[in-house]
Amino acid sequence: MAGQQPMQKAVWSNSGRAFKNSDKRSDKSPDMKGDAKITCPLCGEEHDHYVSVWNKVGARGPWLAFTYKPRQAREEQQQEQAPQEPEPEQQSTTAQDDSSMPF
Repeated sequence: MAGQQPMQKAVWSNSGRAFKNSDKRSDKSPDMKGDAKITCPLCGEEHDHYVSVWNKVGARGPWLAFTYKPRQAREEQQQEQAPQEPEPEQQSTTAQDDSSMPF
């Protein structure tokens, strides 16, 4: 397949992509998951988001429902949920040294 370039993993500003959710655990789990880049209209900064998509059927026919969650907020939440190593106990600086006890 000479001359073909590999697919790039690009997401352009104010757009996103979603793929079939292969890890769907319940009926409430999204049907598709993906990512998006959204530019803030106030500050002009680009922010990465996770995208979740549900296939819905209503009176007017099939439709899609989307949710967007900031990638940074989700990563911070995962760090908070991760078990943290307990800090080593420090000896009190006011405790007396046992070697100076007369008995």
